[in-house]
Amino acid sequence: MHLHCAIEEVSISNIICSIDNGKKDPKCSFLKSNTTAILRISSEKALCIEKYEDNQTLGSFTLRDEGL
Repeated sequence: MHLHCAIEEVSISNIICSIDNGKKDPKCSFLKSNTTAILRISSEKALCIEKYEDNQTLGSFTLRDEGL
């Protein structure tokens, strides 16, 4: 996970649903690149992240498979 200047290893524990054109698909078993989704992620360390509704800039992050 890339969160501002922090880089932490995380794992996706559950895909709750994918979102396509405002419609939620709860039967999603995988995600393609550039997909919007609601996920449950876990990490070894505690992370401090703002709620997206409170602050969109600080509530955003990027998940990457490998590399920078």
